[in-house]
Amino acid sequence: MPPFDEQEDGDATGSEDDSPETKARFEWQHMLNNVLSGNVLKSEKTRLSTASLSGTKSLKNGFVDGFSSGRRQRAYAIWLLLRAKVRGRTADEESRFLEEARARVDDVIDEVAKFRVVDLQQEDGGVELDSAIRQRNAADQVASLLKRVDWCESLWPSRRALSLEKERFTEDEIVRRLDALRTWQQITRRLKVTVGILRKWTGGEWEKLSAPASVDEDAGGEGSGANGRSTNGTTPPPGLFAAGAAGPPGTERGFVAVIVREDSLSRTFEKRILTDLATLVDTAKAAVIELQASFTAMNLPGFTDDLSRLAIFPSRLAQEALRTTLDSVANVHDPTVVLIDQLTNDLRKGLEVACQIKRQYTELATPDAEAGWALPERVEGYEETLLATLRFFFKLLHWKLKSPSKAIYFKETEIVENEWGFLSGVTEEIDGGDLLVGEHFRCVPSSSLALSLSLSLGAPQRAQEADPRRPPPAAAPSRTACSPAS
Repeated sequence: MPPFDEQEDGDATGSEDDSPETKARFEWQHMLNNVLSGNVLKSEKTRLSTASLSGTKSLKNGFVDGFSSGRRQRAYAIWLLLRAKVRGRTADEESRFLEEARARVDDVIDEVAKFRVVDLQQEDGGVELDSAIRQRNAADQVASLLKRVDWCESLWPSRRALSLEKERFTEDEIVRRLDALRTWQQITRRLKVTVGILRKWTGGEWEKLSAPASVDEDAGGEGSGANGRSTNGTTPPPGLFAAGAAGPPGTERGFVAVIVREDSLSRTFEKRILTDLATLVDTAKAAVIELQASFTAMNLPGFTDDLSRLAIFPSRLAQEALRTTLDSVANVHDPTVVLIDQLTNDLRKGLEVACQIKRQYTELATPDAEAGWALPERVEGYEETLLATLRFFFKLLHWKLKSPSKAIYFKETEIVENEWGFLSGVTEEIDGGDLLVGEHFRCVPSSSLALSLSLSLGAPQRAQEADPRRPPPAAAPSRTACSPAS
């Protein structure tokens, strides 16, 4: 009976497969295959990382995509082992510590959500609480909270892993508050550091160069001597001393005087401290406009005191440099053409820098009522200093035009045309500068006409000298139809 035979053969085969020898052989082949293919090492790494990740939501949410899951698990296991090694713990001890520490993260998140600076209370007979003390108190509270936030972030390999387990960290309100706190802390620290650097750089002149209102005399007044101005009008013009020279004996050399004599104003404003200053002030303005609501909600004090001083410092520096230059040349009369060219070049560079600074400050001082951003619209005395410098520039130009040098004859128009590009640029920034330029340009044709007539009458004059009986020629119009001092 064939069916009976087939069934008998099948039972015999099944009994052979179930024998202990056959099972042992199959197990040995399976183990050998795992060793050769590396599955043993992979399974041990997976077991270790899985044990380290047990009880965390990161394993459930972030590591469930096949090949990427294994790679992230290995990365987490390495991070955990390194963290445990640095702290002198085993991997299991560090894993238990992380689980206990992560349970306290929710409390820190609650602190961030409810944070508000606690003001100091004035005590009777105690130290007066000024703005510096209040800001230091706020800075200490903000630093303490952000230190705890950083501690929470250090409990995970990355912020993404933190957000996967603690979803409250990704809420808009928490993110906005943390951004505001970190921005406020960074800006206040940078402002303090920058103010300290400028104090050391400028010495005793910092208060004057950063004051909202000018405390000096007018541009044509007497100098104090402390800033390098001459008190009797005898200070040599800028550029007469070589860079690094000591200057005349007994001359007091302040910060501004050193800049005027040993360094040009344009090179001074190319220094890194001043370029970083402009970037810092722009960053602070953007932060105030964008995050003012969060600053107010958390009772964070403003930093307008230091910010106003830093914003006005470049304008004050340029203003004092121009004033020092004007004071030093106040008593110069009939200078040589070489000295005129040198002074003209110095004033041209100074006016260009001063106008550029005014343009930057005007953009910076644009008010924003909603954000509470407000700076003085203009620096006191700045326009008057620019106009006084421009008037003296024209005075030098008129001295050059009436010079007896033969190289100047018939070149008035060419000389003035060379200055037109510079003058048309600065007059856009100087209030009243266009009228001043028009007034002085009107004098140039008169001077040219006077020169032509004097030269054309030169031959009759020589003839009259040869023959005294000839009537004297008509007097030529004066070349100084317009006063250079006007």
